[in-house]
Amino acid sequence: MVSGLVGHYFDELCDCETVRGPAGHYFDESCDCETVRGPAEPYFEESRDCETISGLAEPYCGESSDYETISALAEPYFGESSDHEAISALAEPYFGESSNHETVRGLAEPYFGESSEHETVSGLTEPYFGGSSDHEAISALAELYFGEASGRKHESHVAAAKKSRCL
Repeated sequence: MVSGLVGHYFDELCDCETVRGPAGHYFDESCDCETVRGPAEPYFEESRDCETISGLAEPYCGESSDYETISALAEPYFGESSDHEAISALAEPYFGESSNHETVRGLAEPYFGESSEHETVSGLTEPYFGGSSDHEAISALAELYFGEASGRKHESHVAAAKKSRCL
């Protein structure tokens, strides 16, 4: 069982046989967890290691099972700014208890309740949806599954995403 936020999305994961639960909307069953299928396929290519959910970053930044991989995914979009906690927040749901930073809440809320406006959520979707102008807290990721959301442009993050992907 993977702890943290991921636990809400994935029921059976430690045996690497099934990816389902609430995530059933997004991920079809994946035998041996070698491939994450369904709507996730465009974002998550084949992942050899299902235990750490490093597959989130591996298609972009190479193999790793630690915090640095997720950081590498976030840093091209947020850089070394004063909002550096946003980078930690992306890793914490996968590797331990989350802080009280709004970023973590913003990541979960599109699925489990009200979403607060936070640029980090936009940054999370931009790697997958490019320069979309619809980047309120729910953003394009949630729109895909839960319907239309009002948009707010985050031009600087869109530009950063286009400029420095680590694909």
